[in-house]
Amino acid sequence: MIWPFRKKLAQPSLAFWITEPLPGIQRLSDGNLEITLTKGEEETVERHLMMLREFAMEESGGIEVKVHPEAAIVFEAQGLWLYAHHILVRSLRSESDADAGVDSAIAALTKAYALCRYPVILADLARAYRVKGDAKMENDLNNEFSERNSTFQTNQLCESFLTWREGLLNPRAEDRRN
Repeated sequence: MIWPFRKKLAQPSLAFWITEPLPGIQRLSDGNLEITLTKGEEETVERHLMMLREFAMEESGGIEVKVHPEAAIVFEAQGLWLYAHHILVRSLRSESDADAGVDSAIAALTKAYALCRYPVILADLARAYRVKGDAKMENDLNNEFSERNSTFQTNQLCESFLTWREGLLNPRAEDRRN
């Protein structure tokens, strides 16, 4: 497992939304970001990866399944996305510590974007800033999403991420009954 990881974002302009300290994100003197996972993020990523491992082993008849390193990165980004999603839902349900929760969600989404630069994560960041009440940042991120999405070349890994994300955000009625 590569966690906790230390990753520098190569282009500081890619993280223009980082204007204040966020959990596990430090702006370096050269403008790049250094990213580490918080304990909660790491636990959520580990649970997500364990669930995927168990599912793969069950589907393969007990044979351990190896995944391509690029797929492993997407699965880790999914874990961070899950962490952010759960925090945002909790923040919307409870007024107490809502800002701290939203900041943690923004940090997790930023880390997911550092792993795989799928434009949809920028749209999710915009939604997090909407929950935070920052309309300007929401608008800036929506514009960035539109710009990057118009030139983004999707691939199978991105499509699987989008399908997985859509299934969590918009479960079908028959899935909710089970």
